[in-house]
Amino acid sequence: MQASIINKPFVGLVLAGGLSSRMGTDKAELIINGQSLLEKNKALLTQLGAKSVLVSGKNQGQIADKHQQAGPLAGIHAALEFVPQNYALMVVPVDMPKLTPELLNQLIQFGCQQQCSCYFEQHFLPVYFYDVAQLKAELNRIMQQSAKQRSVRAVLKAVDATEIKLNEPAKIQNLINVNTQVQWQAYIDEQTNKIYS
Repeated sequence: MQASIINKPFVGLVLAGGLSSRMGTDKAELIINGQSLLEKNKALLTQLGAKSVLVSGKNQGQIADKHQQAGPLAGIHAALEFVPQNYALMVVPVDMPKLTPELLNQLIQFGCQQQCSCYFEQHFLPVYFYDVAQLKAELNRIMQQSAKQRSVRAVLKAVDATEIKLNEPAKIQNLINVNTQVQWQAYIDEQTNKIYS
């Protein structure tokens, strides 16, 4: 008889500290169905059972980067101060409007079952970090390196994260980012067509 998977308590983190330069406006504040992308992804993490949900960003109540111009790593690094060592960490970018509970739960279940950090094939975000103590140690080391050596890919390699293959096109489509007004409008149009089709 197979033992049941014990879900490790986890903290959710929404990365919302980007410059949104290609979008021309703060991506976190884009509204869909009366809800901002930031609120949507915070709610998603809460729905999954996060013990708390942190936001990396520049606004009041958010966690500011300690390292400037270091991208997602700076957001993760600053947030780790607020994550208990014995917890896991689920990191999602604010600009993925099609993320689903099922997708993120797939990461959590795999990570808990295998006791490892994990991410989806060809998508470094979202990512589930199983061992926060290990993540802190490796990220502290990587943040001391040159900018060229600092990347999410480097962190995933350092913590020996497992890549999960997605063979379903619909699930892969749910991992799209919206970085420009054109991409955002395409997403809005798609949602509108779903409502009226």
